[in-house]
Amino acid sequence: EHLTNDEVWRCGRCADFRPATKKIELWRAPPVLFVQLKRFYYNGHSLSKIPKLVIFPLEGLDVAPYSADTAPPGPVYDLYAVLNHFGGLS
Repeated sequence: EHLTNDEVWRCGRCADFRPATKKIELWRAPPVLFVQLKRFYYNGHSLSKIPKLVIFPLEGLDVAPYSADTAPPGPVYDLYAVLNHFGGLS
């Protein structure tokens, strides 16, 4: 994920703000995988919910593309349950 100009990273060596890329990798796949989606954003004044539809596989989620190169092969996951919050952020 490329960080935007609003999310620049402060360099630990020169203390300058620099463009950066954020990467999250799995080192080891858990037997049960919980996924929580951040479904809100800050618009400068308040938090708002993101109304976009999320497409998620019901079966066969392979997390290998999101795993570190040194990670052992993990399981392939099937969706078991969904918790969907309705309403405002308060």
